[in-house]
Amino acid sequence: MADYDAIVVGSGSGGLAAGLDIARQGYPVLVLEAAPVLGGCLSPIQTAGYHFDVGVHYLGELGEGGGFWLCLRELGLLEEVEFLELNPDAIDRYVFPDFELRLCKGTERFKEQLIELFPKESRGIKKYFEIYDGVIRANQNVLDLELGPMQVLGWLLRNPIMLKYGRVSYQALLDKVSQDIRLQTALASLWFDYMLPPERASVTYGVGAWHHYLSGAYYPRGGSGALRDAFVKALEKHGAELQTSCRVEAIDRRGDEFVVNCASGNQWTSKVVVSNVDPSVTLGRLLNPKLVPLKSARKAARLKPSASVFGVLVGTDLDLPSLGMTSGNLIHYDGYNINEIFRDTMAAERPNVTRSILVNSPSIRDRELAPKGYHSLQILVGANYAAFDRLARSKGGEFQDLVEALGRELISTVESYVPELSRHLRLTEYITPLSLEKHTNLVRGGIYGPELTPQQLGPGRFHDGTCGVAGLFLAGAGALGGSVYYCVRSGLNAGRKATALLHRDRH
Repeated sequence: MADYDAIVVGSGSGGLAAGLDIARQGYPVLVLEAAPVLGGCLSPIQTAGYHFDVGVHYLGELGEGGGFWLCLRELGLLEEVEFLELNPDAIDRYVFPDFELRLCKGTERFKEQLIELFPKESRGIKKYFEIYDGVIRANQNVLDLELGPMQVLGWLLRNPIMLKYGRVSYQALLDKVSQDIRLQTALASLWFDYMLPPERASVTYGVGAWHHYLSGAYYPRGGSGALRDAFVKALEKHGAELQTSCRVEAIDRRGDEFVVNCASGNQWTSKVVVSNVDPSVTLGRLLNPKLVPLKSARKAARLKPSASVFGVLVGTDLDLPSLGMTSGNLIHYDGYNINEIFRDTMAAERPNVTRSILVNSPSIRDRELAPKGYHSLQILVGANYAAFDRLARSKGGEFQDLVEALGRELISTVESYVPELSRHLRLTEYITPLSLEKHTNLVRGGIYGPELTPQQLGPGRFHDGTCGVAGLFLAGAGALGGSVYYCVRSGLNAGRKATALLHRDRH
């Protein structure tokens, strides 16, 4: 007899959602986490009274009836977390050398703002939103499909717009609607939410990121840790067991049971397994290779991780609201070609971190997230894992010297928005791709799992949470895609499939 009905490997948002969904149906669940704390990217960095977020800077689709709202309702968590709405007039401020675009609540308002900024491009902007509507409808229809060949064909026939845009870059869409580089840059200025330039990003994520926030953006009171804690509390309430510092090293089958082995020497058995670990690791390292179908093994091996981030976490005695900082995000650009900006930022030798910077303040959103009289700032930029890894492996203090030099450059650039910040630093810590990998177990620190190119969405990912191994289900960024919402939704999908299988076995 198996020790548990279900074992969940990894406690990121997908794993927590899958575990909770299964536990709510009355099945015994064990959640195993390699790190000392639960939560993956939901786990905050807390130091000296300051709270910083690793993976939650804002959340969308949380208004009543929104996609994320529906997920939390299904998991019984709507009343367990309070969400604070960010400034609806400036969820994001994209500041370019000679204009500023504001992501505001309401698609029509946002469209009107674009037309006001680019009156000569009104026709192209309207065309963009016509395509946007079709892509959003198509992708909402595909989220719950089993992506077999016939299902994909049927979906394409019902959504012909995806025959044109499903496998091309976001740049192809931008070129279709306008040749104005400033407008193209404005329409791609949310690239931090998929960490790719338009020449490589999928259309689905290029337009989907806007859709996610145009109905409003939110932040959990208490920060990302509060959302994690709501999951953990609910799991414990429904009898699930959770273990930290328990790195899974191998998954095998013995008869009709899975055998899960940890580095600690512990071994457990279960009827089903949900892995929230990247598919390249789950299928390439953890699962007995004899169990992995060749097609799934090849797909997992092809997955390329997304870019990572470098950042400076700052505590300051400055009164940030009086200096113009709000609950929204500030994104600084020094030019108009995001493809070039991305290449410069990701340079292998000496990355240029000042070309595009994201800045926000957890303590403005929730005053309890910094000591009284102080504020917190998160200053983030995309980062190339290989560039940092190479220096970390070198002798001497080159790595730390680079980190501190890049940090000073970021702070200096942000001083154009927060004057004299460098003279009011009360805490300075750094996030690097290496520390992010260690903190969250993300492959090469890739913050969105496998990168969100056209080739790695839908059939190029493990969209439906299956991998050809009966009883093994996949959740997390390697399933539906990056973002907390998609990870939670993938966890629900995996949980439904697991409970359906368990229910059949029980009856």
